[in-house]
Amino acid sequence: MNNTQVQKKFEEFNETYGLGTLDLSKYTLGRTRFQLENFVVKEHDCPERKFLQVIVELKALRDGAIVDMFEQQKIKIEINRLLATGDEIDAIEAAKKQYTLGMMQESMKYREREIQVLVDLLKQFPKMYTYEEIEAGEKTYWEKRLTRQIAEDMVTSQTGINQGNIRSAIQAGTSVEKYFLAFQEHFLTQMKHPELSVPTQNMNVLESK
Repeated sequence: MNNTQVQKKFEEFNETYGLGTLDLSKYTLGRTRFQLENFVVKEHDCPERKFLQVIVELKALRDGAIVDMFEQQKIKIEINRLLATGDEIDAIEAAKKQYTLGMMQESMKYREREIQVLVDLLKQFPKMYTYEEIEAGEKTYWEKRLTRQIAEDMVTSQTGINQGNIRSAIQAGTSVEKYFLAFQEHFLTQMKHPELSVPTQNMNVLESK
């Protein structure tokens, strides 16, 4: 199945389902810049760990891309071997593999897009952190992370809102972000300075004054 045959199959599919000239292949899977910036990098509380997350993401994308490149080379060899037999069934199998090859090439588009976004994010760090610097920042990182998670748990216990939804709302910078952050600050102040504690049920009254 060559590119002309594939395009014909696409057109037949679109005609059957009334899709007109819509090119489904342009809508590849993958995470958007917004997702990577807010739900991947912002998951961490310190620059060293944010940097490490970007590196881990880049490595995973690199490894997946290289494995797929080898797989595509293998499929091309298999296609040539199937076509060489002259058998009609083998020709159909070759066509299926050719289409699979095309899908793999499409999937490379979202990898390339994600890689470019991550490279852009990597360049925004003030420096390329060494592993020793990341290790040195671990105590501070876990102090901040665990304190934040405690505060999120406390907000969850008072509001009934799932901790993951609270975290996501803050990371995405939604319109309710400031309220969640205010709740967290209130609960942490209560925990650190119980002598200044104000009953949670009175918060709305105090804020309205």
